[in-house]
Amino acid sequence: MVFDGLPEGLRLADQPNLSVSNNATIVPGREGKGTSTSNDSIRVTLLNLAPGETATITFDVQKDQAEPLADPKKTINHASITLNLGENQIIYDTTDSTDPKQNTSNFYPAADDSEVTDGTVSTTTGSDSAAPLVSNQRAINISSPTTKEIPTTTTDTTQITHSAVIRNTGRETEGDQVGEIKFTITEGANDQITRVPNTVEVVYDADDNPATPNLTYTVTRDGNGDYDLSTAVPKNGGAAWTGMAPNSSVTINYKVESTQAIIDSTEKTSVTLVVGGQDAPTVGARSVENTTIVKGLKLVKKQALNETCAVNASLVFTQGDVAAKPGDCIVYKITAFNNFSASDTRFNFTDLIVTDTTDRFNNKAQVLTSSTTPSFTVKLAEVADADASPADNTYGASANSTAVSGTVPSLAPQKYAALVFSVKINPDGAAPGSL
Repeated sequence: MVFDGLPEGLRLADQPNLSVSNNATIVPGREGKGTSTSNDSIRVTLLNLAPGETATITFDVQKDQAEPLADPKKTINHASITLNLGENQIIYDTTDSTDPKQNTSNFYPAADDSEVTDGTVSTTTGSDSAAPLVSNQRAINISSPTTKEIPTTTTDTTQITHSAVIRNTGRETEGDQVGEIKFTITEGANDQITRVPNTVEVVYDADDNPATPNLTYTVTRDGNGDYDLSTAVPKNGGAAWTGMAPNSSVTINYKVESTQAIIDSTEKTSVTLVVGGQDAPTVGARSVENTTIVKGLKLVKKQALNETCAVNASLVFTQGDVAAKPGDCIVYKITAFNNFSASDTRFNFTDLIVTDTTDRFNNKAQVLTSSTTPSFTVKLAEVADADASPADNTYGASANSTAVSGTVPSLAPQKYAALVFSVKINPDGAAPGSL
């Protein structure tokens, strides 16, 4: 008689397709280790075997949704066989070496019976073979790339942090074994924007809920350029790394710095997930691309011809040449724009000095002020946009013998400030030249 009582978490399939050779009888039952009401065992009787003959028993099994399956890769479905020799002598043999009912040693040498449960098939006389379930329950992906803005040249306080998120959506622990979960960070072609060395960290969120406490670990790059999660070292006395539990996440963080980068230039950095180990899944996102955009202070200087030098003249500002003659006035406007888009207090420009030196034209033109004739007030104030001119001198700009300048106390992201002043070209007889 052959008996197979399934482990907890398994049951006979809805259509179990029971089959046995040698004209034996196979009957389903509820004698397995589970507690649900489903059939979870088979019993084969009247199985007769001549010397050298084999018998094959097959049946289909599925997960029992009514009870847990603790660990598929350690779950072994053991079978047992009993043979009645008569005169109350019954041999009981099983694939489970821990079963106390096994009594084969009473009938033949112990060396003639052994159990192999690692999935290999033993050729030793009398040995029994079984294997853990083969079940690919791994599922993992990478997501959530970031786009960050960076100044043209960073300091320790203005470096930015990029991130990407690895999520374990499967049913097995990930990253506790060497080579199982690795990632790489590959920089793009912009040499003015680079990763800050030794700043890679991972933040482990055991329930993928940012509101609950998380743990931070450092990960070191190996000789191949990979970061292996199994090498994670806790920071600040945190718990040792034991891998990613199902439904958990790991956020990869790394810092980026810039050196004399060009405003509005970009850098693309790829973060790639490398999945290895047993039953490595092949589906799910494996790479994301983080984007760094250089932002900063933009200065645009324009000029407008004012032939009459009238204070209320209609002006057309341009960055091109203007045709002026002695006695005409030229109005200059310097617009400062903080082109950071995020409201990040680190990127508020404070005590911003807007200035234009006059040494190039001191012998050819006169800077006009409210006290000159004609008069034209120097103005510095915030303005609505790049085309607007200041209505007053909010920030107290002034002119002296060497420069026109003023200080803007604070210029927040996406804000403009403009400095406006006028010069009058010297009349005929003065030294010729361009402004």
